[in-house]
Amino acid sequence: MVKIRNIELGEFPLLLAPMEDVSDPPFRALCKQYGADLMYTEFISSEGLIRDAAKSRQKLDIFEYERPIGIQIFGSETESMVQSAQIIEAVNPDLIDINYGCPVKKVTCKGAGAGLLQDIPKMVRLTAEIVKATSLPVTVKTRLGWDDDTKKRRRSSRALARYRDRSHLDSRSHP
Repeated sequence: MVKIRNIELGEFPLLLAPMEDVSDPPFRALCKQYGADLMYTEFISSEGLIRDAAKSRQKLDIFEYERPIGIQIFGSETESMVQSAQIIEAVNPDLIDINYGCPVKKVTCKGAGAGLLQDIPKMVRLTAEIVKATSLPVTVKTRLGWDDDTKKRRRSSRALARYRDRSHLDSRSHP
């Protein structure tokens, strides 16, 4: 049985990944109809969310039939990520996912997404602050590393695994 804290997903769960301009409510409804066990919203910029940007707020729309559902955030500043987690918690999803895996230049150049793989201690501190700020389960989407050298050393996954062992973090990694 695959579990994320109290969320039971079955033996071989089918998950809908958070995909920008794809994982919107109509697509999630279709995926749920065809058997998705856990779904995520499109990723949301923490800066957009705390500034009450309409596009960011719209991505918080979740519906009971979608459960269990997670909301994914990305950002590089601890304060805005913590505030975002608190805003998200008020919407009552089943979990929060942190994006440390997006390789898109406009995300990484701001030190967010996979850009945080260049500063593993900051990534772990940011994760710890988000976990402390919410009662929801927190998962992480990450990559093995920023470049070939860091992928070989798997610094990100090892650092998060050490933190996970001391907290309530569930992690998943993408090559």
